[in-house]
Amino acid sequence: MDSFRMLLARRLFWVSVVLSSLLALLYLSISLEANGVGLFFGLKLIENPVMRLGTPEGEYFYVTLFTSYMTRYWLGSGAILLALISTVSVFPEFLRQGSIEVSLSKPVSRMKLFLVKYLGCLLFVAIQTAIFAGIVFLAIGLRLEYWNFSVFWVIPVITFVFSLLHCVQVLVGVLTGSSLAALLSAICFWVIAWGMQIAEQTLYLNTYAMVEEKMSIDWKSGEVKGLDERQEVDPDAAKNYDLVKKLSMPLPKVRDVTLYLEQLVQFRDSGSVLEQVDLLSSVEKNEIQYKSQRADRRTRERYSPVYFLGTSLLFEVLLLAIASYAFARKDY
Repeated sequence: MDSFRMLLARRLFWVSVVLSSLLALLYLSISLEANGVGLFFGLKLIENPVMRLGTPEGEYFYVTLFTSYMTRYWLGSGAILLALISTVSVFPEFLRQGSIEVSLSKPVSRMKLFLVKYLGCLLFVAIQTAIFAGIVFLAIGLRLEYWNFSVFWVIPVITFVFSLLHCVQVLVGVLTGSSLAALLSAICFWVIAWGMQIAEQTLYLNTYAMVEEKMSIDWKSGEVKGLDERQEVDPDAAKNYDLVKKLSMPLPKVRDVTLYLEQLVQFRDSGSVLEQVDLLSSVEKNEIQYKSQRADRRTRERYSPVYFLGTSLLFEVLLLAIASYAFARKDY
């Protein structure tokens, strides 16, 4: 309750809640009309003979707007960044003289104080994500006339993604007592973890997935070509991939966990031609576009959810163990 009251007193908490709510309301304001797409609750109409009420393409557009853009770019990036900024000072301020003594004077163990304070910060993201998910759930129910409860998967997943970064700034905050150092450390670590995942994914695509699909790339021109026979894996490329994989293995899979929402949040089959494009990746055709789709699918499915969720959770547990030990052993 103390952590929750502190968050309610922060302006950034309300800024983040308002932004999430406004974005979700903007999504709710989009409607499929008989002649096209309506914006701002019908104030403006964009005429479109394809994306309109009653067409599979219209439903596919409305669903993709949420799954591929709002979830990935706002909840997976913007909202988490605001949450990191808002919660970064929780532990440094808690450890200051005159504040920590009040809590330590109560008959509560230091470990419990640490964990409850940490969970209080996670509540920040859970609340704003729940508001966002609730409005989106209402929008999909009203616009597409069916109620999709899988939308609420965004609450635990986005909260988990935030916790993977927040544990870094908690550790730095406990060790240094500096909010600025903790925030910069978390953001830099976020960039590094994200970059390592991009590098590992790209190397896997070029080293293994494209070879399996009988494709090659000209590194000078950037042209991708289809081959008649499967080529051998380049030993140097394989070594580079193994190195990057080993370096990225202990890091939290922030990007993979965020993208996993696309599998958890399931929508009914709209029957759109646009939706069928990805299904063609399973058809054995030799055209380069089909080979590219199959290679991309191989890359997306190279790891099971157990791997990237499990390794990410182990990372968080390890950092929290170090931070809680430092908190419990520190002289105040």
